[in-house]
Amino acid sequence: MRTVVTPVAGSKTISRAVGLDPQNPRLLNDTALVMLYHLGNDLNEAEAQLQKAVTVGGKKLEEAPPVDKDEKQALEEAVGDAYLNLGKLYLEKKEKRDL
Repeated sequence: MRTVVTPVAGSKTISRAVGLDPQNPRLLNDTALVMLYHLGNDLNEAEAQLQKAVTVGGKKLEEAPPVDKDEKQALEEAVGDAYLNLGKLYLEKKEKRDL
């Protein structure tokens, strides 16, 4: 038997995880993605989550990068993904303004 996770349930789960680790760029990015692509509800909050992911992750990379190669790569990918998703978000906001 498969368990089906709805976007709303997934969003609540990710939000709880972010609450436990609010400085985790991957969790911040993933929370924003659920808001953008599955719930489509709060673009401003999604933007804030993505900007926080970039800021927190960038600071970690500059000030105390992980020594472990895989952990460093995961952090770099999380920051890169957040930048990419910010670009998509800004494009979506622009398209809504142009309608």
